[in-house]
Amino acid sequence: MIDRHFLRQQQETPWGYQLPYMLSGMFNVHPNYSSDLVARREYAIEDIWKALQIIQGQSSVGFSKDLLEDLIERGLVGSPVAKGRVRTPPSKNSEIEEPLGEASYVNRHAGRDFIVLGNGPTLRDHAAQIGEFIERYDPVVLGANFLGGLFAAQYHAFNNKRRFVDYVGQVDADSKLLLGSNFDQAFIREHTDRDFEALVFKNRVADFSVSDGVISTNCRTISTLLCGVALVMGAQRIFVVGMDGYIGLDTAGCVHWYEEADETTDPEFILEKHHSNYHYLDQINEYGLARGIEGIHILTPTGYAKFYKGISNYLELAVTG
Repeated sequence: MIDRHFLRQQQETPWGYQLPYMLSGMFNVHPNYSSDLVARREYAIEDIWKALQIIQGQSSVGFSKDLLEDLIERGLVGSPVAKGRVRTPPSKNSEIEEPLGEASYVNRHAGRDFIVLGNGPTLRDHAAQIGEFIERYDPVVLGANFLGGLFAAQYHAFNNKRRFVDYVGQVDADSKLLLGSNFDQAFIREHTDRDFEALVFKNRVADFSVSDGVISTNCRTISTLLCGVALVMGAQRIFVVGMDGYIGLDTAGCVHWYEEADETTDPEFILEKHHSNYHYLDQINEYGLARGIEGIHILTPTGYAKFYKGISNYLELAVTG
């Protein structure tokens, strides 16, 4: 009820308590823990609840950013646990092995072009050119979150529980669902009866790497993660559209081409997320180049200038070729 109704209603008509303070009061921990996790928009209330239980158990006094980042890095936030149980955090230096299973899509489309559909305003602004590019180059199309009928992705992915709840009902009927391995079956079946494959990754802060098809980081945003998934699926070239970045473009403060009422506007958080994405794009690009693929080409205007190629160049090339 909180995730699906109260947060959005409270944005439209402010009333009552503030969620981060209520949660921190229940667990007797510093309110910055809950406010930080809520602002990330990456975790459902059950995930935040679990994190605060762990922090409470560590007798934390004051706020420690390092403690919070450590919990995220070690996979203790956002991964499924049995209902009613709290996972006991291991020691600082121990490694968590999550029950991830295998990635079923390894090298499924070896040698193909891929295109990742981001959710920035340029996805809408350049929709006609993007459609023409897809028609001419026939790439494997990976999309996520809300596409709003602009495109029907071959694979439509979610790794954010809140966005899954909000948008899964609007996924094109012909798209194959890829759902984060941090979603448990009960949660998925509460919201959809569609077939799906597990989007297999370790939900933690770590350098990008792949082992047996398992990606060892969440890449912070689903679009960046899908660039890594394209590598796992066997991409030869990875094109990206609608990945505008969080700074560097005149988008009137809009992160998505659609409106999300509770999107954070904290400049420090936005700047950190932009640089984090740049970091992971660099790592994915280098990983691909080392294995003989062309790397990442962002075709629509972007704050990630290093990867910008320009979609018109490829459309003109297709005509002259």
